[in-house]
Amino acid sequence: MSTILERLNQTGTAMNNDAFRVQLGLRLKQAAIEALTGGIGSEKWNEYMTLFASNQQQLTRLTVRAEDEDWTVTESRAYIVANAVCGADSTTQTSLRVQGVIDADLEAGGDGTIIESDQPAVNGALKRPFKIPG
Repeated sequence: MSTILERLNQTGTAMNNDAFRVQLGLRLKQAAIEALTGGIGSEKWNEYMTLFASNQQQLTRLTVRAEDEDWTVTESRAYIVANAVCGADSTTQTSLRVQGVIDADLEAGGDGTIIESDQPAVNGALKRPFKIPG
């Protein structure tokens, strides 16, 4: 699998591909707006962040604010949402201003807790709302 930054970069690469750009950009924009209006901890926030997490540990980093959290983690999490709100006709830099600290001390591999939207349901696994082309 991959790190959070690798998944963000994969998304940016897909956004640079004319075959995916508009549809993917619109889906990301809509999901990001729903996450933003729902707020951190909401179902829509958690659903959006599954797009960029490969395992539960990464998803927790993206969905739960730790008491002793470094400010750059908080800021990076905000940019993950804000960058996508721009949509298909603007930025394709989904990792813009997301700091490497977002992945600090996290496993990069998948653990089966997050699966692609086109995979068969697995007991307890979270399905991403849509697939980011690789």
